Amino acid sequence: MSPKTTANASLTLTRTQVDNPSATIARDDDLMTLSLGVNQRFSEKQRGALTFRHTRRDSNAATADYSENSLTATVNMRF
Repeated sequence: MSPKTTANASLTLTRTQVDNPSATIARDDDLMTLSLGVNQRFSEKQRGALTFRHTRRDSNAATADYSENSLTATVNMRF
């Protein structure tokens, strides 16, 4: 990577318990988010970034599981 290019990564794990008085058991969720990104300085006033993110929730509630992938590209210019 050159001084104009940087990379970043993060991994987040979260465990949540939601008590529900109307349900027979509490809901337990495990949420995992992985993010990978590259930032590029094109010039003194122009920058760009590309970020991939994967999020997954595993739950003991039948309809609460999900998985999501996203890819975000941004370009910024200062005037």
